[in-house]
Amino acid sequence: MILKRITLVLLTLFAFSQANSQSLKIGYVDTDSVLISMPQFKSQQTTLQTYSKQLQAQLKTTLEKSQKRMGELQQKVKSGEMPESEAQEEAYKMQLQLQAAERDAQSSLQKKEASLLEPLYEKIETAIQDYAKTNGFTYILSQQMFLYGKESNDITGMIIAKIKG
Repeated sequence: MILKRITLVLLTLFAFSQANSQSLKIGYVDTDSVLISMPQFKSQQTTLQTYSKQLQAQLKTTLEKSQKRMGELQQKVKSGEMPESEAQEEAYKMQLQLQAAERDAQSSLQKKEASLLEPLYEKIETAIQDYAKTNGFTYILSQQMFLYGKESNDITGMIIAKIKG
């Protein structure tokens, strides 16, 4: 399905360029390679790893508290202080709370990653637009869209150089 869409887009671009009898200049860029090459990316990854470790520590603390409480519940059931059904209900609620905490941590980590990488992607987009305008490109596409592309149309190295300044 995706391959059909890409083919349709490329055929449309080709037909459009022929109809206007203009020179069509297409380039492609590997934005992942550009992103990884950015010095800011490394510092953002370090920040994200630190944040991830903080979330893991919080989850570990929550899990340890739950395990301790489970032990207490088992003792209360054994001693007859608490009915087993009540202990099971509390254990079930703790399990739901743990699952919610894990989901919240994952969501928080994803939001943090997006907030850290968004400015870098904006910088990449600006560099691509500037390069395209300066060098007369009609279209710059993502390398991920292609199964094959001439290496002469790959502008990844030029974008990396432009960003590094």
